[in-house]
Amino acid sequence: MKQIILILIILLVIVFLAPSSYLPFKERIDGVKDVVRGKISEIWSAVTKPAGDIDRLVEKIENAASSSVLAAYAVDAAKKANLIRVFSPLPGARVTSPLKVTGEARGNWYFEASFPVKLLDANGNLLAVKPAQAGGDWMTENFVPFSVVLDFQKPSTASGTLVLEKDNPSGLPENDDSLRVPIRFR
Repeated sequence: MKQIILILIILLVIVFLAPSSYLPFKERIDGVKDVVRGKISEIWSAVTKPAGDIDRLVEKIENAASSSVLAAYAVDAAKKANLIRVFSPLPGARVTSPLKVTGEARGNWYFEASFPVKLLDANGNLLAVKPAQAGGDWMTENFVPFSVVLDFQKPSTASGTLVLEKDNPSGLPENDDSLRVPIRFR
């Protein structure tokens, strides 16, 4: 019961504290908030009812947790939409090896026409790392397409994270940036 209440609190924080000042993405974020609110309502009604089908309750909690991860991604992606955009895989997509990652990033996201892409399992274990390559002149302030193919062994976890890191040859923490895309493994 404590775990369910903790999940509800986390979801409420995400829903009500997610910034809505990103006007171009406000409707998208509001839509995610509505989905999370609906999941919270479903869980709350399942918790407050007499003991019933535990498997159904667990499934609802897992779906709500997945929604909160996607909501967090939506907020992060909205903040960074003027820096980097991922076209494939979509957040929450089921992926297998080899995994082709495509999108576009501003020229300053690259260094020497590449930036690191990492694939992590749900425990943070590194499954693959490879540089994404610019598909055009990266010495610009404009968006430049990128792609990379990651080969990996199927992990023991059902979900993971694709991390697209801004290349930072200086090593200075103030120049670090990344976009984290939640994915699921088939």
